[in-house]
Amino acid sequence: MEKFKFIIAIVIMVSVVLACNKSKIEEEDDDTKSERFEKLKDKDEKDEDSEVESKVVFGNPYLLQNSPYVLIPVRIVSTDENIFGKLKREYLTPEQLYSKYTDSYNRLDYGNMYNVLFYSSADSTGYTLLNRKAYINKIYVPSGMDTDTSRGNFIIFTLIEEDYNGDKEIDEDDGETVYKCSLYGQDIRQISPDRVRLINWKSVNAADRIYLYITDDTNSDKKFDHEDASKIISTSISNSNIAKDIVSDSLKNSMNSLYIK
Repeated sequence: MEKFKFIIAIVIMVSVVLACNKSKIEEEDDDTKSERFEKLKDKDEKDEDSEVESKVVFGNPYLLQNSPYVLIPVRIVSTDENIFGKLKREYLTPEQLYSKYTDSYNRLDYGNMYNVLFYSSADSTGYTLLNRKAYINKIYVPSGMDTDTSRGNFIIFTLIEEDYNGDKEIDEDDGETVYKCSLYGQDIRQISPDRVRLINWKSVNAADRIYLYITDDTNSDKKFDHEDASKIISTSISNSNIAKDIVSDSLKNSMNSLYIK
């Protein structure tokens, strides 16, 4: 009987010890999990607080035909740009970074462009298109033209410089302003009203005219969509100013009277 009581006592004591150890282990696990969570939380907070690093990247050069000038796009990219961006930046041929716009013009298609360098191989000098911060949304450069800087030889580009819609990002949703400059990036002229969306453009050298097909934020809702009016505006090539609407108010009213009941 005494022996049986002794065995029962041993079993109870072992059970108590095991239970205490299990409780201690669970407490340690909880503490470890809590510490790990706090470390991860701190890391996430640091990651959120840390700014994304950026760097300047010089793109593939664009050679103006029969000219000593070379155009070099200037991009701003984050250091964590994905592998596709790296491949596009470093390995694709220059022809794949430009798209044909018309028989006379190419569009530089090189994302996140903020400036363009003009380099002359004739005297080894260079300068920039812009002397201020701006996002170049579109740029059209002559293809197959000679070095004549007379009428009909120019570059068209659009700039985005402010967060028009207030979404804390500067992108094409904020609208763009159209500019014209000489073949060598000089004599910059604004040829559209502020903050429009350039849909298309054409030039007629013989008539000394540039025609811009644009959308204006006519309802002032800080968007550029089907609810806004599209316009065709025009200016001179040789003496460019801000283009004006070529469709008069009387013509617009007559069209509305004829077709809108």
